[in-house]
Amino acid sequence: MQWGIVIGAALGALVGEGVALFVLESLQWTQFFDCLLLNLFIIVLYCLPGLGLGILLASFINHLKPHILIREEREPPLLIALWVFVALNVYAHLLSPLSSVGVPYERNGFVESFYGMLFWTAAKVILVGLIATAAAWLTSIGVQLGWPRRRSPRWRKKHAGWGWIVAVIAGPLLLIVVWVHNLTKLPERLDAPVLKVAGLSSPVLMIGWDGATWDVIDPLLEQGKMPHLKQLIDRGYRAPLQTIKPGLSALIWPEIFTGKPPAQHGLQAFTAYHIPLIGKAFQPPPQRTGLATILRVLARLHLVQARPTSALDRRVATVWELASEAGLKVGIMDGYTTFPAREVKGYLVSSHAYPRLRLAVSGDSPDVLEEAYEVYPPELLVGLEKEYQETASPSPDLLRRLADLNEQDVEQLPELDRMIRGRPLSYLKAVVAHDLFRLRAGRRLWQQYQPDFSFYFLNGVDGLQHYTWRYREPEKSFRVSSAQVKKYGQSIDLYYQWLDEQLAGLVQDASEQVNIVLLSDHGHGPVFLGSKGKSGDHGWGPDGILVLAGPQIRSGASTKNGSPPPHVRDIAPTVLYLLGLPVAEDLSGRILSEAIRPERLQGSPPQRVARYGPPPTLTKPRKSDSVDQEILERLRALGYL
Repeated sequence: MQWGIVIGAALGALVGEGVALFVLESLQWTQFFDCLLLNLFIIVLYCLPGLGLGILLASFINHLKPHILIREEREPPLLIALWVFVALNVYAHLLSPLSSVGVPYERNGFVESFYGMLFWTAAKVILVGLIATAAAWLTSIGVQLGWPRRRSPRWRKKHAGWGWIVAVIAGPLLLIVVWVHNLTKLPERLDAPVLKVAGLSSPVLMIGWDGATWDVIDPLLEQGKMPHLKQLIDRGYRAPLQTIKPGLSALIWPEIFTGKPPAQHGLQAFTAYHIPLIGKAFQPPPQRTGLATILRVLARLHLVQARPTSALDRRVATVWELASEAGLKVGIMDGYTTFPAREVKGYLVSSHAYPRLRLAVSGDSPDVLEEAYEVYPPELLVGLEKEYQETASPSPDLLRRLADLNEQDVEQLPELDRMIRGRPLSYLKAVVAHDLFRLRAGRRLWQQYQPDFSFYFLNGVDGLQHYTWRYREPEKSFRVSSAQVKKYGQSIDLYYQWLDEQLAGLVQDASEQVNIVLLSDHGHGPVFLGSKGKSGDHGWGPDGILVLAGPQIRSGASTKNGSPPPHVRDIAPTVLYLLGLPVAEDLSGRILSEAIRPERLQGSPPQRVARYGPPPTLTKPRKSDSVDQEILERLRALGYL
C-alpha cells in the first residue's frame, strides 16, 4: 500500500506539472507569485487522483499476491506499469482525438449509423487496450532494469534522497524557465497611432449565424427554400470559412472580432475561475486536459468561483472599438466579449442585457436594472424592456411552423421559461425568443442610429442543433422516439428557413451602399455519444459559412484562382478595409482581396499601421453576480459546462 501511495502521488504530480507548464505558457502570465500558486494548485489537483489510483492498484496487487507469486522488488515496477496502462486508456478514451465520447460522424465517413459507430468504437477500444498493454509492458521492463535490487538500506536511503532533491528542484526550475519565456513574449510598449479613416469608407453590416453549416444550407438552397440567402450569394461571394480547433465559440468569435488568435486576444474558455490567493482569474485551456472538469466540480462545491469570460479578459480591441475610435458610428447587438459595454460612438447591447432583462421582468432580482452597464448608452436598457416582453413568449403559431406541436405542447409553453434537458420544446422556445429579441431590438436601434458598422449575433440555430440533431438523423442516435422524430425532425431545417426570412428584413433595412457579411464561427454535425445529451456538436472544428455581398464585393467571386480558403482570422482585416480603416501589420489574417471589386482595390489600396492601441478602458465597476449565474445556467443547458 505504501508503494501505491508514493507512486500514485508522484506520477499524478508529474502529470500535473506537465499540464501546469503548458497552461502557464499558453496564458502568458507574468506575475511570478500567481504563476507559482497556479502551478502548485494544478499539481495538487492531479496529485490527488493519482494518489487514489495508486491506492486502488496497490489494493489490486495485494489481492493477487495469494494467487500469483510477486516478489517485493517487482511490486513497484508492476504498480507503475498498471498506472501507465490505466492513464493511457483514460487519456485515449476521454481526452484525446481517439475519444469514444462525442465522436463526429464526419470523421468516419464510412460509418452511417449508430450501431456502425458502436462497432467501430468497440474495435477502437480493443486497439487502444492492446497499445496501452504494450506500453505498460515496456514500462515495466524499463523500470525493472533500473530498479535497485538487493541493495543495502543505506544505499537506498542515499539514492532515494538524491531522487527527491532532483524532483523538488526540477519543478521550480522549469516554472522559472516558463515565466522568463512569458516575459520575453510581452509586446513592446510602443505608442499606437491615432486611428482615422484613411481610405474609401463603405458601411458594413455583419450578421453572425452561430453554428450555421453548409451541410444543412446547401440542400435547402437547391430546393429553393432559402431564396433571400441565394440572392446574396448570386450577387456576391460564398465560401466555407475555416476555423480553429477545438471549435469553441468563446475562442472563435473574439478571433473574428479582433483578427488575433486566442493566445493574443486572451480568451481560452467560456468561463474564468477565481481561485483563492491567486490574483488573476484563471481560464482553463481549451485542450482536453481534464482541468476544466475538475474546476467545474470545485465550483459546484463553492471552493472556487466561476464567471463567464467577458471583455475584461480580452487583451485587444475589436472591429467596432477601432471603428468607433476612428469616428465611425457603430451598432452592436449581442456577441461574445461585448460585456461590460464599453463606450462607443453609437450603441452596444451586450450579451448580459437579455438575462438582466429576464431577471428584472420575472422579479427574480428586482434591483437588476440599477447601475446597468450591460448596454451603451446606459439609458437604452429601460427602452429594451418593451422588446423583451414582446418576444419572451413567442406565438404558438410561430413555434408550430418550426415543429409539429399538438395542443398539449402548446398548453405547456407558459411553464417552459428556460432550457430543460430532455424537453426539446423548451430549447425551441428559448432560442426563438432570444433571436426574436435581438432582431426586433436590433432593427429598431439600427434604424434610429444608422451605423457605419453593425453586427447582429444570432445563435438560436446552434442551440437547436445541439439537442435536436438526433431527430433530424435518428439513425445516428440510440433509440430515438418516432413521435419525437415526427415532431422535431424538420425543426433545424425550418429554423434555417425562418432565419432566411429574417435575413430579408435586415437586408431591406440596409441601403444599397451597405456591404453585408454573413458568417458562422463553425459548422455543425451529428456526433456519437455526445456529452451531456448532445446529439449535434462542433468540437472538432468543422468549417463555418461565409457570404459577402454589396457594392464593394465582386459578383460571383469564389476561392478559385489559387487563393487560399478564407479563415476566421481574415474577417477583421477585410471589414476594417471596407470601412476605410488602416489594417495593422500584426494581424494574423489577410484582406480577402479575391472577394472585393478590383476597382475598389486599385482606387483605394489598403493602408497599413504597425499596430492598434489597447481596447478602451472601462469606466464602471463590474457587479453582476445574478446575471453571471443566469448565463452560466444557460451554458450548462447547452452542454458547455
